[in-house]
Amino acid sequence: MSRSSSLSTSADPRLAVGQPVYLREALPQIGLERGAIGAVVMVFTRPRLAYEVEFVGEDGATRALTTLLPKQISATEPAG
Repeated sequence: MSRSSSLSTSADPRLAVGQPVYLREALPQIGLERGAIGAVVMVFTRPRLAYEVEFVGEDGATRALTTLLPKQISATEPAG
């Protein structure tokens, strides 16, 4: 399997590279709370759909860069 076949910039029409996303669940191990806002920086399609998401602090520095499954992020702010 070549690397290029496992990467895409728009595998899921709902989430695209550069799109802001909300974290649906807290990830305390990397210091992120539920509802944190990040941006999709890469879309993986194999072995399954996943997104590389960057979370940036108010100072503009990267707080976290992590790979997340679709069920962990949303294009809309989580309720509650």
